Amino acid sequence: MGLFSNIFSLSGAKELNQAANAVVHVRMLLDEYERGNDFDFLCAAAWIAQVGFLDVVERNNWPMHYSLVAIINGHPTRMTIAEAMLQTSTRIMTKAQHLTSKELKFIEEIFDKGEAFYKIEQNMPRKIVDLFKK
Repeated sequence: MGLFSNIFSLSGAKELNQAANAVVHVRMLLDEYERGNDFDFLCAAAWIAQVGFLDVVERNNWPMHYSLVAIINGHPTRMTIAEAMLQTSTRIMTKAQHLTSKELKFIEEIFDKGEAFYKIEQNMPRKIVDLFKK
């Protein structure tokens, strides 16, 4: 029983759900960014990826093969942490490589939790900050 209680603890399930929710939101923001190339969407995606996904993965020490289930296009989709990283932070950085050096540095600073991270957080609606920063 001890093993399963550790694996399926309520807090662990909550954190997995939070990470999956972040993946879904980042994917939606990146899809919006692709439609109009609005830099604000890319910045918001980077902030959510950092706070809602990367920080949660790090805090829980989840291995790359660990799975989560995200609702993608209305369907539950099982993916590993590694696959989720490809769909979030890696996808963001791939898009950022095509930006100006100033914009690329800003995105990198969000992931490094530098000044840009806090600037984006201040401009984020409180409801969104509260949703991802638990």
